[in-house]
Amino acid sequence: MNSVFTKTFHSFFSVLIFSFAVHAQHGVSPEWGSEIQIPKVNSNYSQRGVLFNNIVCANTGRIFLHTVELDTSINPPQGIIKGVYIYYSDNGGLTWSIPVEFTPVKLTVGSSPPKIAISGDGSVHFFWTALAPAALFYSRYDYNLNLVVDTIRIANKVNFEQWATHLTIDRRNRLHAIWHEGNTNNNNVAEVYYSNSSDNGLTWRQAERLSAEDGKHSAFPRVQLDAASGDTIAIAWRNEVTANNWDVQMRISTNFGASWNPIDTVVSDLSFDSDPDVLIDNYGRIHLFYHQYPVVNPFYGANVRYGYSDNLGQTWIPATFYQMTETGMRSHLVEGTRYDITRNILWTFWKDERDFMNGQHRADMMCSYSTDRGENWSSPEWVTDKDSFTIAYKAATLTHDGGIAVNYEVSSSVNGLGLVQVYFRKRNSPLGVNPISTTLPCNFVLNQNYPNPFNPYTKVRFSIPGIRGLSETQSVQLKVYNILGKEVATLVNGQLNPGTYEADFNGNGLSGGVYFYQLTAGRFTDTRKMILTK
Repeated sequence: MNSVFTKTFHSFFSVLIFSFAVHAQHGVSPEWGSEIQIPKVNSNYSQRGVLFNNIVCANTGRIFLHTVELDTSINPPQGIIKGVYIYYSDNGGLTWSIPVEFTPVKLTVGSSPPKIAISGDGSVHFFWTALAPAALFYSRYDYNLNLVVDTIRIANKVNFEQWATHLTIDRRNRLHAIWHEGNTNNNNVAEVYYSNSSDNGLTWRQAERLSAEDGKHSAFPRVQLDAASGDTIAIAWRNEVTANNWDVQMRISTNFGASWNPIDTVVSDLSFDSDPDVLIDNYGRIHLFYHQYPVVNPFYGANVRYGYSDNLGQTWIPATFYQMTETGMRSHLVEGTRYDITRNILWTFWKDERDFMNGQHRADMMCSYSTDRGENWSSPEWVTDKDSFTIAYKAATLTHDGGIAVNYEVSSSVNGLGLVQVYFRKRNSPLGVNPISTTLPCNFVLNQNYPNPFNPYTKVRFSIPGIRGLSETQSVQLKVYNILGKEVATLVNGQLNPGTYEADFNGNGLSGGVYFYQLTAGRFTDTRKMILTK
């Protein structure tokens, strides 16, 4: 497991420098599994992912993913969409089902690739746009990819026939659709809109403009509500000040979108602050990520920044936001932010383009995680190492077993055509612990490992009660020591909800003999003995 920075969040106002060498190949961090290619229907077409989200995971472990296939021989290099295809995997992404075509887009002209979300019953929700009719639409498939709701219109075009969309779902299975309308590459105005549905997508609240109608660009709004169960919504977007100066703005609703607080400019300086990603966790903390192109060295100085608020955005910690990425290494486009409410792990991903400094136009994906709700962050991990190629659209989903999975697109030379291909990769939980039951225990319990004696694998089960009967997280450590008292392994080190858990221990590399494992949570400590046979 990667080491977590030990200094607290409240003391890291200085920039944190990571020790990475600048070279063409760095390797994939060992925590990440093998790269798996997603099948294509037509090998002569480019296969694209989707900006923000095209991958979700059901409670059963089934992973759903969709891709878009384009004929780039027509209208190059963008091409034209030839089909949108949905896949699923029941074995952690090792193999994928026969594709099911997403047919609702055939009812319209100029349709966009959909964004997706998944509800507790395994229904997969789709949000997409079209040019004719110029509107935004919703469709729903069931767990077995049967089309249940064909096409429902969410909203019509207001001014411009171009959108950037996002779809998220909260823990009460309420859908939230967010989008901007307008082309940020020209002088047209772009505005931010929002709608929601509390009846599984059958009806939608009338779309509401959230941005100020000031004749400028307000673009790429986002929020992740997968971990949230209350009525609080916080949506952030980038807002144009001048052509080279953007701020991050936000609006907050505490009543499920019935009314909204005034626009708050959360980040305002002379830099190009852009493309925020917001997440609300199950305790109501608002986490805000964005990338910054600083006034000095805006290209290579691009960096990812983070802060959180516990009082609905009135104050942010730290006030100047924390730089998560290495200085001078061009890191931007933060996406894939997710929060595991069972294990209290906060994830985020970004694109690293440090090799541009060597004249190599290639990019890779990196990530970092926090096990204490953003107070401290792990050392960044390399998710990809594409050598002479570059990754593009990327998206992430939590998996049912505590891990996280990503998909991303890579340009390649297939049949000499320079096509794009989508790949998948998965990582296990950094805690190495799995919940057995979320029923609130009455007491702390550290069970005897089983099997015991063991060679080389064993399991340790333990229980964490609620604090004063409340369902609050606790800082938990489970460590293994040899007979001399030297620590040989850390099985758990993070915040856990009340419940019963099971941690795996691998004795490979250790000599046979007696070992001790110790559980520490608050003032509670208990130690047991186990025997490794060789």
